[in-house]
Amino acid sequence: MTRPPRRRTRAAHLRLVPPGAIGAVLLALGLAACTPPSDGEPATSPTASGSSESDQLPATTPATAPPAPATAPGEVARSVHVPENADGVPETADTSSDVVATEGRYAVAGACSGDPAEMPFTLSTAAPDQERATLLEGSIPCDGEVMDDGFDYQFAYDGPVQLTITRTDGLTGGWVTLTARS
Repeated sequence: MTRPPRRRTRAAHLRLVPPGAIGAVLLALGLAACTPPSDGEPATSPTASGSSESDQLPATTPATAPPAPATAPGEVARSVHVPENADGVPETADTSSDVVATEGRYAVAGACSGDPAEMPFTLSTAAPDQERATLLEGSIPCDGEVMDDGFDYQFAYDGPVQLTITRTDGLTGGWVTLTARS
């Protein structure tokens, strides 16, 4: 049995920075802010002379992801994350409503908002009698805009699939869909 080829979206993928590197940078910045001048003169603090430039800038509001669209004809799978469901807890729902076929062409669309720059997702095979295999990995920019990467995807696989948002930390909302192109 051959594994299907991996295809990636045009959207940028996450690049993880080791947690130790982040801590070292923050520690260095904190120490630099606390050290006195090296020329022997006493440290002086600037006096407030009116409002600062940052006080005059308009407050920015974080982007809000548009709600997931209603299920469209040709939709194969979707994953939707809400920060609070009716019970007040985060919830991600993965729904498969059709199967993919090797002769089909498919499109990915999605949107998200929150603290992360991107929302990663994975499309996997979901046949109950087969080992799960990844067909597609990618990410959606968390800028509150709907992203359709404009690519047509074809898979060397016939059967059910599962579309999953793989990391939800910091998301205030997000969704991704796989739809057959006509």
